[in-house]
Amino acid sequence: MNFLPDEKIAQVLTIDGYDDAPYLLLATRQGLGKKTELKAYDSPRQAGVIAINFREDGDELIGAALVSSEDDVLLISRKGQAIRFRVSEVRPTGLGAGGMRAVKLQGKRDRVVGGGVSDDRANVWVCTDTGVAKSTP
Repeated sequence: MNFLPDEKIAQVLTIDGYDDAPYLLLATRQGLGKKTELKAYDSPRQAGVIAINFREDGDELIGAALVSSEDDVLLISRKGQAIRFRVSEVRPTGLGAGGMRAVKLQGKRDRVVGGGVSDDRANVWVCTDTGVAKSTP
């Protein structure tokens, strides 16, 4: 693949085929989430496909995950806000579309710093860069 000067790899996912999971979920620093059918990415185009259009300058992709409708997603912001939602609550969109607001950020300096996907009701561990950790059911 050819990359533009300001493009970089945000996530690498290993799949055996485009039927490994029903959806690909994308998350951005500015709190957008986008769910697209994984099969939509099955393209012979050498240059790849546009996965998401960013609404705001400076937004960037922070992660991608293979998900099903039964999975839960957790997004956490720099200022300590967190949201957990079921993947089935997000409507699927096509390639190149923008995402939906997944988390409301607290001011201009706030941004999504992490997240994860769970298919069960396990505890969530959050660890800060200062070494503080918390487990939440």
